[in-house]
Amino acid sequence: CKSFDKHVDYIRRLGWQNNSKQVILEGLNELLNRNLLISKSNLVNSLSKNTIKSNERSVSKVAIHTLNQPEFLHVSLESYIKNSIEFDRKVDIIVFDETKESIFVDKYKAVLQELFRTYKLPLQYCGIKNKCALAKSIKANKSIEIEPEIIDFSLFGYPEYNNFGANKNAMLLFTIGNQIMSVDDH
Repeated sequence: CKSFDKHVDYIRRLGWQNNSKQVILEGLNELLNRNLLISKSNLVNSLSKNTIKSNERSVSKVAIHTLNQPEFLHVSLESYIKNSIEFDRKVDIIVFDETKESIFVDKYKAVLQELFRTYKLPLQYCGIKNKCALAKSIKANKSIEIEPEIIDFSLFGYPEYNNFGANKNAMLLFTIGNQIMSVDDH
């Protein structure tokens, strides 16, 4: 355990703009008073007694983002499935695919079918057709006042680019109200 003085010396060596010992001490005290700074021994003690309260809501969906890499998707997806089984986690797994090429869509669906047959877990796929249906639904909803161009950009981005951000936006819309873990395919 470091003393406050040792922490102050360490912070001063980092070269902060306001290198005053008094200012740094006041900052550390403020963190301590807000319970944002705890000692290593208190942390270890809390963990050993299992007194840290866990969030009642746990991850319910794993969203895997992919683009034209079915081999990587297979490896990562199987890893998440095995981990879920080993640790008795009940999660829905959804693959969010950016590809516009039907050959990759077919390969992704084959990967999902193979893993479903092997592990008997439901796996979902969200590709361009699903995103088109979502965009159409949002545009048809008269209570949503968003320009159609903005909806299209948010779900599809620019056609000439990879649109990871648009894929993330679709993931957020498809998983509203859920605790999610968002990962890449590798």
